Amino acid sequence: AASAAAVVALAPRPGDRVLDVCCAPGMKLGMIADAVSDSSGGRDGVAVGVDVNLHRLHVARSCLRRPQRACRNALLVWADGTTFDPTQVDLRAHRAMPLKQWDQRIHRHHQRFRGASNATSADGVAPPTPIVMFEADGLGG
Repeated sequence: AASAAAVVALAPRPGDRVLDVCCAPGMKLGMIADAVSDSSGGRDGVAVGVDVNLHRLHVARSCLRRPQRACRNALLVWADGTTFDPTQVDLRAHRAMPLKQWDQRIHRHHQRFRGASNATSADGVAPPTPIVMFEADGLGG
């Protein structure tokens, strides 16, 4: 309910670009993506979700991929929201990542971070530069 209230208060319109920091588990991001989508055939807006936790991003990805939502204009970025600069992400340069590749990337980063510190990426250690983890079907190209 609080997620819905935040989206209503924000009042995003078709064509808007909206950044959702700490976006997991993804319900609010999905609602924003729906709101900025233009069903009349105009230009869709973009909902960019940022989270530092890979596992929570995985949950957000699942939420956005649900058949009843079929979100086409959302982007998930693995980064620290306190230092994230949206200009670092080129919205046209990315494609959707298959689930198997997503899981492999999570595993690879867990191994890398586990060796670097006592914390794992799931504990909130972001990569040094933002990594686009998922892009819905309508973006890119």
